Amino acid sequence: MLILSAADVRRAAPMPAAIDAVADAFAQLSGGRADVPLRVPIGQAQHESHTFFMPALLANSGALGLKVVSVFPHNQQRYALPSIHALVVLIDAATGQPLAAMDGTYLTALRTAASSGVATRALARPDSRVLAMFGAGAQAPYQVQAVCAVRPIERVLIVNRSRARAEQLIATLGELGIRAECTIADGARAALAEADVVCCATSAATPLFDDADVRPGTHINGVG
Repeated sequence: MLILSAADVRRAAPMPAAIDAVADAFAQLSGGRADVPLRVPIGQAQHESHTFFMPALLANSGALGLKVVSVFPHNQQRYALPSIHALVVLIDAATGQPLAAMDGTYLTALRTAASSGVATRALARPDSRVLAMFGAGAQAPYQVQAVCAVRPIERVLIVNRSRARAEQLIATLGELGIRAECTIADGARAALAEADVVCCATSAATPLFDDADVRPGTHINGVG
């Protein structure tokens, strides 16, 4: 059985390949060729946490697997650990033999961003040049990467409450090889005035912007 670290997964699954794989999975799901039972949650009130168990089968791909994701929102403050941990187990659909166990934290971020890539590829205007990124957390770099993989993005405008986090996101995007000009926007309205594509990846419980500020034809990806 293969044991794959996050670094192994990064090397094995570049963003364009992930977008194609997610698109194929969506097609199998919409065509009734996927079995995706409801996820099973376990909560712990003392940690304000949730752990989710998510099995799935893609018949055409012969892919049977299980993802376990734990969300512990106070990890960073209490233990200097990420708030999300995940593990993915891949099983041979013909024999039931376990094939691989892999780090699922990066894979979760990759899959979520790839979903935005699929939606953007299908729905955003082909000439989209400006991306507004709301949020600068763990999802943000991969959301930007996914959109840039499917549209000729020239500018990325970051909207975030913490300027330090936004600056860190810009540095991370450079490390990922994003060639678009990345800057911090002067608020939501300013970003929306230019955006062709909008990605929202925050934990906000209230609206991030007024829909009246969104230009006609703008594509929006909502995450979380």
